[in-house]
Amino acid sequence: MARLPLNWLVAAVLLALCAALAGYKAFQVLRHHWHQDALYQKYGVDSDRLPYPEGADPRRQLALAQRRAAAEDKLVMVIFGANWCPDCLALHAQLESDTVRDYAQRNFEIVRVDVGQFDKNQDFAEALGVTSRRGIPVAVFFDEDGQLIGATNDGELEPARAYTSRQILSFIQQVAASRQIVRP
Repeated sequence: MARLPLNWLVAAVLLALCAALAGYKAFQVLRHHWHQDALYQKYGVDSDRLPYPEGADPRRQLALAQRRAAAEDKLVMVIFGANWCPDCLALHAQLESDTVRDYAQRNFEIVRVDVGQFDKNQDFAEALGVTSRRGIPVAVFFDEDGQLIGATNDGELEPARAYTSRQILSFIQQVAASRQIVRP
């Protein structure tokens, strides 16, 4: 039997390792998509219309929301979150629930800002006084005149999976009535 030169053997081993790594990477990508799909299904999110739009201009969105809010005597709620975040998806689902949706639409202009992997729109968040040190979602509220009411920088909304729709409704009613942030 003919012997292969050592460099051919090394090349074959390296090729096999590369193929194995590529297969593992492909598996990781598929696993991530399966996990995301399950998460979207759990919170009733349409994967074609994700709540935190990637690539949207949050400054423009806020300016439009503030104009509508001033014209319609509403507050503005800017939510910083991500489409991979279970608490962000839970908050979105609660705000869209039958219990909360009508009140939220009557009283708030809602802007959702994608933070990606905490690598997007950080300058915008900082400009609004928002920090994500306690996790996401984080919301900042403005009154009808565009004056800052406050932000949930202390993690008030971060455990959104633990809240019911009624608790979220009570939370936003409190913000609207007293113009202050209190834990749900």
